Amino acid sequence: MRKNFSTGIAILLPIALTCIIVGFLVNFLTTPFLDAAQGMLAKLSLSLPSQDNIFTTFASKLVILVTLTLFISFVGLVGQLFLIDYCLKLGNTLLLHVPYINKIYKACQDVVHSAFSSSSSSFSHVVLVPYPSTDSLSLGFVAQDSLKLQKEDAFAVFVPGTPNPSVGFMLKFRKEELIFVDMKVEEAMKCVISCGTVMPDFRTIQPNDLP
Repeated sequence: MRKNFSTGIAILLPIALTCIIVGFLVNFLTTPFLDAAQGMLAKLSLSLPSQDNIFTTFASKLVILVTLTLFISFVGLVGQLFLIDYCLKLGNTLLLHVPYINKIYKACQDVVHSAFSSSSSSFSHVVLVPYPSTDSLSLGFVAQDSLKLQKEDAFAVFVPGTPNPSVGFMLKFRKEELIFVDMKVEEAMKCVISCGTVMPDFRTIQPNDLP
């Protein structure tokens, strides 16, 4: 009997203590706002006729807890965003003022900006071109507008360098010299920046199939 009683105490005591602590914290957090919450529920006609009923108290505390949780989470999110933004700006400022490192960092910024900001609007299609020799193929980007050279269709193609696509060559090729591929400009830029380690699947397409 004594052993069973001790076992029951060992099982129930932690549960009881947990309930007591949780109840104390709930009351501590909700009591200052309880009257306001009950008044709000009364205006919304969500409380029962009795003023001291269990449902009204429970619903009021639940509303307070949910509101406090959302408010604290919002404050944490705003604080985190501002903190991250501040740290990014501070790090950017420091890196731009460190000798030698600032040149590397600025070049990396130019790479990212050229890859993700203007690539989609500056180029229309991705092609393979016979460059630097007729026996090799290089990845290139067709400019938005084609050129007319001596009554012959030609395209202005930018052949980027790797891993810095902001440096390259602007060349012109005849239409029959180009091999059009079904690769997006953004995917091709990632391929160039990664020195070919990120290579998406693609296939050659006819110019008539271009969007």
